[in-house]
Amino acid sequence: MDRTERGGSMETDVVVVGTGGAALTAAILARDQGADVLVVERSDKVGGTTAVSGGVIWIPLNHHMAELGVADSRAEALAYCKRLAAGRAADDVVETFVDVGHQMVRYLEEHDAARFAVWPTPDDYGELEGGKPSGRSLEPQLFSTRRLGEWADTLRPAPMFPLPLTMTEAYVLLTAPEKFSMDVVTQRTTDGMVGCGRALVGWLLQACLDRGVSVVLQTRARQLVREGERIVGLRAEQNGRDVLVRARRGVVLACGG
Repeated sequence: MDRTERGGSMETDVVVVGTGGAALTAAILARDQGADVLVVERSDKVGGTTAVSGGVIWIPLNHHMAELGVADSRAEALAYCKRLAAGRAADDVVETFVDVGHQMVRYLEEHDAARFAVWPTPDDYGELEGGKPSGRSLEPQLFSTRRLGEWADTLRPAPMFPLPLTMTEAYVLLTAPEKFSMDVVTQRTTDGMVGCGRALVGWLLQACLDRGVSVVLQTRARQLVREGERIVGLRAEQNGRDVLVRARRGVVLACGG
């Protein structure tokens, strides 16, 4: 790693603020493009709100739709998204999401950064133009925290989704519990498996660690640092002291707070 530390300052190519799904994905992409990357997280846990969520992402045109025999098109996806956005999002933003989202899913899978499966549920407003009966919702496959080594304990707990289940399995457990064996849950718990948002964060965190991305916890970003019109880093608080983090190539803000 090319990151340097001296006194109360650090220097790297790219600084990413936050450790949710967006933050860790940004860190992976930056590292894969050759950048030295530092991720800073204000808490002592990794995952942000992603870790406590169901972990489902809604991505039109994703390649898993073919597994269900569901066809999709850019025109249909744009019609649906723009109808729901109702003018509250710029057209170019909606178009970027539709055009790039499915590329992101394929990239993460092809580069050993995540594993997804279709959550067989219809679009929320499937009756609208461009809506689909299934295929656009993807959930992370189960993840073994043993793969994280000493980082396993930093994965944020999920009070709403504590069991090592996919969302598909959780729905079966809630609606037809007689069809699901709790012995499976017991064995997965013993094996350190997690599901839903924790699984998504687990996959992405492992990918970051495997790539040599530096993740620093209990370091809260406080202020962006400018030189003229350019952002060149940020000031952070770490253990009660002020730390200057200089970024040679950019700062990514992916912190929900």
